[in-house]
Amino acid sequence: MLYRFVFLFILTIQFIQVSAQDLPESLYHKVRVNLVGKNFIDLTKAGIETDHGFYIKNRSFTSDFNISELKILRQLGFEYEVLMEDVCFLLRFRDETITVQ
Repeated sequence: MLYRFVFLFILTIQFIQVSAQDLPESLYHKVRVNLVGKNFIDLTKAGIETDHGFYIKNRSFTSDFNISELKILRQLGFEYEVLMEDVCFLLRFRDETITVQ
């Protein structure tokens, strides 16, 4: 009986992890935000994390953003360019390649 419980518990945890990975919010894109004529501080005030990324003063801010953050950027009127879609997939693929070699 205990083995069944443990098996079902592990199966449930695996299902939850797989489901969480499929959520759009967990999909991250490498994005360059155009800051020409905009205020960098508005990004922070809107809840966008600006403590990591590449900042060029009064020109652009490049970082990884999820779908929710991209929606906030659109709502605030920021122009942006998606440089790389699904950064996590690339990292997982890279890690698998390194592991195989």
